[in-house]
Amino acid sequence: MIDMKRNKIIKWSLLIAIPLTLGLAGCQKFLDRKPLKSTLEDLNQGSLEARILGMYNIMRTYGGFNTLPWIDFHSIRGDDAEKGSDRNDGAEVNAEFETFQYTKDDWAPNTYWNDHYALINAANEAVDESVDNNVTDEPSLRNVGEACFFRAYAYFELAKTYGDVPLNKHRIVNPEDAIKEKSPIADVYAYIDSNLQVASILLPQSFEAYGSGYEGRLTSGAAKTLWAQTKLFRQDWGGVVTLCNDVIASGQYSLLPNFQIYGERD
Repeated sequence: MIDMKRNKIIKWSLLIAIPLTLGLAGCQKFLDRKPLKSTLEDLNQGSLEARILGMYNIMRTYGGFNTLPWIDFHSIRGDDAEKGSDRNDGAEVNAEFETFQYTKDDWAPNTYWNDHYALINAANEAVDESVDNNVTDEPSLRNVGEACFFRAYAYFELAKTYGDVPLNKHRIVNPEDAIKEKSPIADVYAYIDSNLQVASILLPQSFEAYGSGYEGRLTSGAAKTLWAQTKLFRQDWGGVVTLCNDVIASGQYSLLPNFQIYGERD
């Protein structure tokens, strides 16, 4: 009798355990999956907006945009600033930026290069996601305009600094995707033009379009001003005048009545 009860218990235990085990296996299989692509709902002022705000953060926190590497390339190299402290401190700065003899292992050129390509890849990711999801709502299109501006800005800085540079036009998925030959500077400027054309169309005239608390966010005037600067470097005087006149005619900007007073108040 005891053996019969024991067999019955084992039998029912097996009947319960088998579907439970299959259910756990199925649950594990369902949960253990690679992330799927983002959806349109994710992007509408969601992940796309977050990506763009991350680009503003790159501009504020990465050394290639606001610390010594930027000063080295834009001030010391141009002779409107001299290396401070004593003669022996930072001797590599004089060797590189006064004579234009850069070394590939020095931290300043490495930081400047890497940080600008970090911004480019961040912009590529945002633009590629917007294309994948075929975004058409106005806030997301503004985001695309911001990404195109940042991408153009980064390539312009690299072109001014290095001349021919590799063109990465899409997000980096595998490390080998980033290994490219340098593109002629004419191709780099053509890509800058295409991005700023898109940015000047998609960005709003005033930062107020973003809502309160976003003073200083990118506008169409910012895109056209940067575009004019890139044409200035190419001696395209007609293009410079046309774009600058567009910015003036927008009515969004004016000269300060007294710059000195403004500077003291600030």
